[in-house]
Amino acid sequence: MKGFLKDGPAVGHAVDAGDPPVRRGVIVLDAGGFGEEAHRYFLCAIETRGAVYAHGGKVSWAPEAGPPVSRDPHSDMD
Repeated sequence: MKGFLKDGPAVGHAVDAGDPPVRRGVIVLDAGGFGEEAHRYFLCAIETRGAVYAHGGKVSWAPEAGPPVSRDPHSDMD
């Protein structure tokens, strides 16, 4: 099912809403798909064309929040 963003910075864009169950919330990266800014959208309605999501605010998307990285002990790259 398609999900449509009805407001906020990504207004008019479509996202994958699941099939079913429909996702209750989605995170959308900034317009370029890169950077440290993301926005949260919440399910607000289900219409015949799909799910409709409303802007829920900006989310901090810090690069250092990713998984820890460690050296592979079996690697022969020194």
